[in-house]
Amino acid sequence: LQSSSGSPLQKGLVKKALEFSVFCEAFVPPIVFSANEKLSDFHQLQ
Repeated sequence: LQSSSGSPLQKGLVKKALEFSVFCEAFVPPIVFSANEKLSDFHQLQ
């Protein structure tokens, strides 16, 4: 499954970048959302 363009290293980096972006899309929004919830709760206590 080797194409002529790009070295194996570049392919590995692209694969890692894609996996990382999928990971971020899966995990970052809930973390940001819960952090915003905690911040708004904190501001209401002031």
